[in-house]
Amino acid sequence: MADRISGFKVTCIGGMNTNRDVLSQGEMYPGSATQLINYEPAITGGYRRISGYANSYGTVAGTGNVLGVMVSESLNDGVFACRRPSAGTSYFYRWVNSSSTWSAITTPAGVTMVGVKKVRFTRYNWSAPKFVLTDGINPAAV
Repeated sequence: MADRISGFKVTCIGGMNTNRDVLSQGEMYPGSATQLINYEPAITGGYRRISGYANSYGTVAGTGNVLGVMVSESLNDGVFACRRPSAGTSYFYRWVNSSSTWSAITTPAGVTMVGVKKVRFTRYNWSAPKFVLTDGINPAAV
């Protein structure tokens, strides 16, 4: 007797689900995902491939990879980024809407970029909008 292939319909619903084990997720939520790379929820249901995004902020000043980006609408023009400087120690930049350029924010002379692979940001607002950035090597800065 020949082997038969049978198909069944699986609706892609539930989005990304990382709090269940794979076996129960497969039985209870067969259309959910455990990992999504370059996919997002579609308006019509299920998932769709991300076609890409356009950058309207030009290239961040400096050299090498961008180490971190943060958006904070309540501070300056709202977009901040970190990248190794071409010269000096200032690796923190802010976007200036009026001139459409990246402007360096001066960092202390003791700051070094040796060993820095990623910069993380945390926003807070205890009395005024602020954020903290840390790179795992240098002291945190506000």
